[in-house]
Amino acid sequence: MPLRFSFLLIFYLSLVSYETKSQESFPIINFSPRNYDAGNQNWEITETDNKRLFFANNEGLLEYNGANWKLYPSPNQSVIRTVASFSDYIFVGSYMEFGYYQRNAKGQLQYISLSKEAEMLEDENIWHIKIIDNQVFFQSLDRLYIYDIPQQTLKVITDEKSYVRIFEVDNQLLIQKKGKGIFRLEMGQEKLFLELPEKINSDLVVNIVESENGKLIFTRHHGIYQVVGEKVEKLQTDFNKLFPDRKIFSAKITSSGDILIGTISEGLIQLNKNGEFIGVLNQGNGLNNNTVLNIFEDSQQNIWLALDNGIDCINYKSYVTEYVNSQGVLGTVYATLIHNNKIYLGSNQGLFYKDEAINNSLQMVPGTEGQVWSLYESGGVLFCGHALGVFKVNNGKAELFLDIPGVWGFKENPSLPNSIFFGAYSGLGRIYNKDGKWDAWEKIEGFDFSARFFEIMDDSIFWVSHENKGLFKIMWDSNSNKISNVLRFTDLPNLSGASLVSFDEKIFFSSLDGVFEIQRDGSLIKNPSLSKLIDPETFLSAKLINDPINRRVWSFNKNGITYARKSAAKESYETESFYIPNNLRRSVISFENLNTIGKDQYILGKTNGYVRLDFNKNKSPKHHIHLNSVTVFGDTVILADIDKPASLKFANRTLEFSYYVPFHEKYKEVQYSYFIEGYHSQWSAWSNDSKVKFENLPFGAYTFKVKSRIGDFSSENYASFDFSIEKPFYFSYLAILIYIAILALLGFIIHKSYKEHFFRKAEEAKLQNIRELENIKIKTEQKIIGLKNKQLEVEIESKNRELAILTMNNIKRNDFLIKVRKELKSQTNLPENSTVYKLIDSNLNNEKDWDFFEEAFNNADKEFLERAKKICPDLNHNDLKFCTYIRLNLSAKEIASLLNISTKSIEVRRYRLRKKLGLDQDVNLTDFILSI
Repeated sequence: MPLRFSFLLIFYLSLVSYETKSQESFPIINFSPRNYDAGNQNWEITETDNKRLFFANNEGLLEYNGANWKLYPSPNQSVIRTVASFSDYIFVGSYMEFGYYQRNAKGQLQYISLSKEAEMLEDENIWHIKIIDNQVFFQSLDRLYIYDIPQQTLKVITDEKSYVRIFEVDNQLLIQKKGKGIFRLEMGQEKLFLELPEKINSDLVVNIVESENGKLIFTRHHGIYQVVGEKVEKLQTDFNKLFPDRKIFSAKITSSGDILIGTISEGLIQLNKNGEFIGVLNQGNGLNNNTVLNIFEDSQQNIWLALDNGIDCINYKSYVTEYVNSQGVLGTVYATLIHNNKIYLGSNQGLFYKDEAINNSLQMVPGTEGQVWSLYESGGVLFCGHALGVFKVNNGKAELFLDIPGVWGFKENPSLPNSIFFGAYSGLGRIYNKDGKWDAWEKIEGFDFSARFFEIMDDSIFWVSHENKGLFKIMWDSNSNKISNVLRFTDLPNLSGASLVSFDEKIFFSSLDGVFEIQRDGSLIKNPSLSKLIDPETFLSAKLINDPINRRVWSFNKNGITYARKSAAKESYETESFYIPNNLRRSVISFENLNTIGKDQYILGKTNGYVRLDFNKNKSPKHHIHLNSVTVFGDTVILADIDKPASLKFANRTLEFSYYVPFHEKYKEVQYSYFIEGYHSQWSAWSNDSKVKFENLPFGAYTFKVKSRIGDFSSENYASFDFSIEKPFYFSYLAILIYIAILALLGFIIHKSYKEHFFRKAEEAKLQNIRELENIKIKTEQKIIGLKNKQLEVEIESKNRELAILTMNNIKRNDFLIKVRKELKSQTNLPENSTVYKLIDSNLNNEKDWDFFEEAFNNADKEFLERAKKICPDLNHNDLKFCTYIRLNLSAKEIASLLNISTKSIEVRRYRLRKKLGLDQDVNLTDFILSI
């Protein structure tokens, strides 16, 4: 067995083991169904002239422009199996349907069915499409449908259950017919092109491609064959030797000649143009899925894989290659170094290594389990700074040489030969080279703080940066190996993430505040150009790494890595950045590591692996930006014609612009900046967003412009869109005329209103004067009435006095006459009918006295007697007289005297009066009469 094949066989066997699936590969961008929001399976891929990609997906036609995904559902809700593009046509085929999509003026795809022009057979499915010389060939198992694009005609060739697959080779259509071989279509006629060996005649031919070695035939079950003259022979490749039983589902030869084979369960197998094995990409080392249904190379030489579950893009020409240990055995990488053709990786799990030139398995160096902090080579010896101390490593074996807790890193000083200094958890130390061997070491006494970052100035001064305690200047005597003095500097810039680096024969202190040159006396002088390495907006750590081979110093931030080097003028430093963001590096902050392995070549450690950078292959990415759509919001949402200026109503003054750059590299970032002429004064800040929305723009004429950049390279164009927003109706000429008319009318109305106002004011003043005069008159009359009332009150008082006097006189007179009558009756024997008694009785009952009293009473209490008669018409003259006396509040005795009756008779009269008035027993007679 040849030696090379034996090695390949061993390597293949290692590939199928779990722990060794990792290998170095080009960057892979994974798109899951969740990313593109469509079906799992993708069957075929094509690219249009404007570099948009289209995928035949289970749920329809899937479009990707580099920024956004969009799904166009299948015309009849069936699986789209095949897709091909020509000019602005995107042809598709599915179950009982085929046709094409074409973009309208608004940038949206519209579907036109061709199957309606031909009656398809029952249960027919279009499996493949090829385009040759303006003719489109749709292939089912039973028919070939030939559509002529310029003539827009459709022709049908039927051979039921015979058509297996069609291929485009050398601008010719080749057809595999079931059990009959390969045919060529010429002038609409099928002619036998190639007879297949019996072994593969009944097998499925996956693809026929032209290569440097002639035509290659890829079969589903029997590997790869080669056309030699008119014969078909088995191709001597590593695939046929290593993968004899693997089922091929798709195959492709790249523009560089590499052979890519998509399998059903093993992922993607890579061969070079000579058929020699390169590697395998599968789900274990980066792919979404192991079933590769289709392989496509785009115009940027990226390889796209249509998978049984998802879509992958492989940056086949990237300057970056990745090593990912997806099993998690490796852990986070803190140090990398190539030594004796082996890559050593120091991680939190231990020290690992693998062959540098071959994609073989990763192995751990026995005894190094635990935290590795650094790797350093000097004089052909590899030192490993470890949590346990220092190991010397050779050919995958390690010896614990220095048993001291925690060694951070190593430094050498040309002025101190045969010495390697190290910083540890508990200070500084030195390793000696005696008789050509690094066999001795000693701790430098006098400084016991952690010395992770340290640099050597001259041959007697150490500078140590401690993130919490500040900066130390340590004076060291090399002869006695003792520290003579330690100075601590605490008045420093922000210590967050601070570190030290020796670069350009100077020592620099770096922190969030920038990069400072350390002077011998401990003072710090900020270096403006080097401080560009520390961007506060993207700051992660201030760690800097010296690259003496390429004369650079590197920094790390959220968005990538940046180096500084002397400018051409040699007076300052110039910087350049690379998009390797922290979410891809996933390294521990402040423990970033970058190892120089050659001219513009580096290894960057990260979590579970490393990234190999070759800036010699980093080409400036020329690119164009495209406007994808313009969405106008208002009463309804519409899409504008992106190729023509738009005139928009004022109600539709909210616009959203979508744009894209068809660029697909994992380690290169596309950013956008926009500007609206007539609205903005300057371009916007760079952003990753591929759309922008403007709300409630004022009326006017505008031009929207957008540009892009990838790294430091701007797009070769800018996309633009002219549009204007009409004035609102309230600013139109008609509205202005209406405003003028309204103003004139308002002026007239105001004038008239003012006139009426002043007239009304005059009338109101006149009326006010009249009212005031009337008020004066009323007040005068009221005064007169008041005076008259007072006069009346005086008169009433006078009448009351007269009435009282009269009443009292009558009472007194009647009392007197009663007494006289009594005396006469007691003293004399005069009879009752005597003249004297008659005279006395006539004076007691004198009606003239009552008439006079009644008149006086009516003057004092007007209309009382009338009111009493109204209440009780049955009241007679005596009753009224009795009521009058009661109203005057006279006592029963006084009333009896006036009426010339006894007191007992008074009670009888009161009883009779209550009865006539109909008063209840609980009603007081006096109160009732007073209330009348």
